Amino acid sequence: MDWLKLHSKRWIFGTNRVLSSGHRGIWADLLALANMTKFRDGTLRHDANIPMTKEYICSILQIPLRELESSLEVFTAEVGDNGKPRVRIWDNGTIELTNFVEYQAPSNNRQQAKTRDINAENEERIAARKAARGK
Repeated sequence: MDWLKLHSKRWIFGTNRVLSSGHRGIWADLLALANMTKFRDGTLRHDANIPMTKEYICSILQIPLRELESSLEVFTAEVGDNGKPRVRIWDNGTIELTNFVEYQAPSNNRQQAKTRDINAENEERIAARKAARGK
């Protein structure tokens, strides 16, 4: 999947507003990076026991190490919408975005089924209106 789900109202009016604009930008970048990994489980790692180093993450995101470290301090201390810190750092250094699943787009099958249901409901409404008008 190449895209993330972003709830507009929660992004604008939710707990993200307690973050500085810099931290919000880094949070969005970390979500995008986690979405690109092979595991797509909210962890920033190259392989099962090979975490992405902070230096590597900084090189990808094109930010200074001190900005990433400052953001990680905030993300491990601040509680997100799920009642947990946004980030957990494992013993081996893996950075985990604890609410990553909330930013996942629905699978194509679920989305297609939902779209089919909406289209069917719309067609039924249109048919009912036409029938009511005698057409």
